[in-house]
Amino acid sequence: MVPTKERNPLSVFLSYKGEGILFDCAEGTQRQMDIAGISRAKVKKILISHWHGDHIAGLIGLFQTIGNQAENPKIELYGPKGTKKFVNNLLNNQLLYGAIYFLLVFFFTYFYVSVTFDPNEISQNLHRSGGFVAGIRPGKPTADFIRSIVTKINFFGGFFLGIVAILPLLTQALTKTQVLTIGGTSILIAVAVALETAKQLDAEISVHEYERGVR
Repeated sequence: MVPTKERNPLSVFLSYKGEGILFDCAEGTQRQMDIAGISRAKVKKILISHWHGDHIAGLIGLFQTIGNQAENPKIELYGPKGTKKFVNNLLNNQLLYGAIYFLLVFFFTYFYVSVTFDPNEISQNLHRSGGFVAGIRPGKPTADFIRSIVTKINFFGGFFLGIVAILPLLTQALTKTQVLTIGGTSILIAVAVALETAKQLDAEISVHEYERGVR
């Protein structure tokens, strides 16, 4: 089972006679497959119940990951009437594929931040600790101010991540290269790891300088 107690994405993985069958492919499916120890190479069939965002949000990313990992991947896709035509048009039209991919990355940037970051809670914590934002009244005005700042940052951050995600497609279009060994998802992961590594190094350097100053 792919769903968790904390989140309930509409995706279920079933192994039947050595074949992996994935029922729907919600956002976060690949992450939950990693947690459950399910290899993407085991997915041989995907059944889509209906073309709704909650059921197919992770489909494009899954196709791209499997395509990068496997030499000649073969996946059978089943769904409502018109599924075959829709998928063929989507995968063969690089412009449409890139536009949808960009919009999904941009949208889920806002979605992830809205789930993990609560301006009201930050405002309350600031008020309880005696902190404040200069020129802004505590309480709701502070929360609204933080929310507006986060919204602006999300716009440019989401735009940047969207460009990074479709960078391989842009490279293919400019260089006329049909196959690349790295995909947009891989680049996003590499960027995240690089930023986290830089943050850790900066923290270690700060601690080292502080200890040297104390001595």
